[in-house]
Amino acid sequence: MVYRNISILAIAWTLTLAGCGGGAAGSADSDPGRPVEPMTAAFAQPDERPLVAWPACLPSGQGVDYAVGPGQALTALDQVPWERLAPGDTVRLHHSTTPYRGKFLLAAKGTATHPVRVCGVRGPNGERPVVDGQDATTRPALAAALGDNVSDIQQSRALVMVTKLASDAWTDRPSHVQIDGLKFTRAHPDYRFRDAAGVVKPYSNFGACLWIDRGVHITIADNELTDCVMGVFSRTTDDGSGAVTENLRLVGNVIRGHGIAGSESEHGTYTQAL
Repeated sequence: MVYRNISILAIAWTLTLAGCGGGAAGSADSDPGRPVEPMTAAFAQPDERPLVAWPACLPSGQGVDYAVGPGQALTALDQVPWERLAPGDTVRLHHSTTPYRGKFLLAAKGTATHPVRVCGVRGPNGERPVVDGQDATTRPALAAALGDNVSDIQQSRALVMVTKLASDAWTDRPSHVQIDGLKFTRAHPDYRFRDAAGVVKPYSNFGACLWIDRGVHITIADNELTDCVMGVFSRTTDDGSGAVTENLRLVGNVIRGHGIAGSESEHGTYTQAL
């Protein structure tokens, strides 16, 4: 449950600070007389209750509208030119009775006034469109977009990869990108996918439904993330400004059912970011 996950992360962060700071004054562990705060009403809400009112999945009117699904111009995820998305573009996944079995890349550089959005048009009973990693296919053009040196590992890590293109400068980062209103499931070594070269292989032991390799102003909202190694992973290293995830917003998501049996190194959310 997203609320339980957030509360666990908050507790872990408090304990880490206490352990690293030397003096743990003010922590619950060091002050046995300090009362434990009760769970708030916000954390006690049911899983599916949204935290925010989210706008409908409609064309932005500022770029190209890529409508995907039954009766739409595009029927599969690998028909979307992910490597060429531009500011203001919208990719709208319409509800379908069968899951979208595909993987995709987001490398676009949107702006504050012209963001790039991938969103779900819900079904008649409010169902989120489903992106399923089992037997998912990969757009062939994404191999060249990622580059030979990273393509294989990047493809095996996630259903959605947010990173720069191989043709971009090292300092380039995706920006002002938003993913909302979708269900992502089954990016886990128990499952198989078809890569950009058509080879069937398992997912990596360290991956996620959504893997943010770098980016700035990235919003992940109102999604359900389940049955992956991790729900959301964001990466930041000391390899320069381009290797940083910055201003990452996670809001209103349901994140549950992740992990590798017997391992404590994978989490619902694993965020390295500023």
